[in-house]
Amino acid sequence: MNSHHFEALFKYSTICILISDSQGRIIAVNPFALREFGYEQDELLGQKIELLIPGRFHSNHEKIRDNYYLNPHDRPVGINTDLFACRKDGSEFPVEVSLGNYLSEGTRYVIA
Repeated sequence: MNSHHFEALFKYSTICILISDSQGRIIAVNPFALREFGYEQDELLGQKIELLIPGRFHSNHEKIRDNYYLNPHDRPVGINTDLFACRKDGSEFPVEVSLGNYLSEGTRYVIA
């Protein structure tokens, strides 16, 4: 598979794909996610992933995120738990989240 296939997968996927760095900053987001969350790309890039999570979960999520980097492994999130995301307009919607990770040039990244 060449890079054009991966680009097409990211661009035309019908699921939200977000990539964040080890500090939880969003470094890439696919078009489907932009539509679902109601943001433009430049509004999300560089922002903490917690922007997309209801405020009542921020502090707990930051701890969970930091702990994930101590032992990163691919896995579903919140099994048997209701998870929610937050749109730009403040409305919430239920989500399913799976995490993947990779190392590039010494930096760990997470794909959600």
